[in-house]
Amino acid sequence: MCTDRIDILEKIIYIDSCLIGGCGLKIIIQNESNFFRKESGADIIIVCIENQHHVDIELVLEEKNKFSLLMEKHNIAQKHMKLDKFLDSCNGLYSNSQKYIKLENISSIFEGIFSKHESENFANDMSFKEAYLFPIHKKVIHKIGFILYFFTKDTEVSKERLLFLTQIFETLISPFYDDKNYILHGKCIQVDSEMRSLTQKEKEVVHGILLGKSNNDLAEELSISINTLKTHMKSIFNKYCVNSKVELQSKLLRNF
Repeated sequence: MCTDRIDILEKIIYIDSCLIGGCGLKIIIQNESNFFRKESGADIIIVCIENQHHVDIELVLEEKNKFSLLMEKHNIAQKHMKLDKFLDSCNGLYSNSQKYIKLENISSIFEGIFSKHESENFANDMSFKEAYLFPIHKKVIHKIGFILYFFTKDTEVSKERLLFLTQIFETLISPFYDDKNYILHGKCIQVDSEMRSLTQKEKEVVHGILLGKSNNDLAEELSISINTLKTHMKSIFNKYCVNSKVELQSKLLRNF
């Protein structure tokens, strides 16, 4: 595996450990906005999720709130902006071999919200060059939303890297998405169901294991003895039916 992929996966392990520790999905991803924009090369990343029969903008990753300020300037409230028409039209464009759609204008995004002229004004204010739209899936086949990567400068776009980052977003978002009720929860529903049997101290131990901390460092951080740490780890291993930290990491990250 190439070095940059290893760096990205290490970042995802860190993010997952924060989520398991109880941090909210949106806060964590917003805090890592610079990381996702740098890795994608995009100036603005917009995450849209299906939410009870509508598709809403859930996250905007950008610098200096450029997109958000533009929406305010053009009298659009983000929480009231539904992208159903745009995404319905995109659904018909995908084929089994097609992993993304390239957008050379943004008028289709604002269909039913802006006139074509108003969309052009928005694009000019944004310095829009091109955008790429990737679907977000849960459990491979269930499409739950889309990600839009916006580029405002002439740059060489790596579609493979955008696909890889989209898969990372899928991995992060999936445990928070209730596909029965079409709701993105603020709290990780998968962690709730799979870690309910762990004590608070055991969750802290899992958090440290995901970060790759040694037993000595983890015991010192938690202010417990090595023997006490080993007792917690034995209990965790029994509850997850694993025999080592490596197996535990693999099982947790596979779920996430």
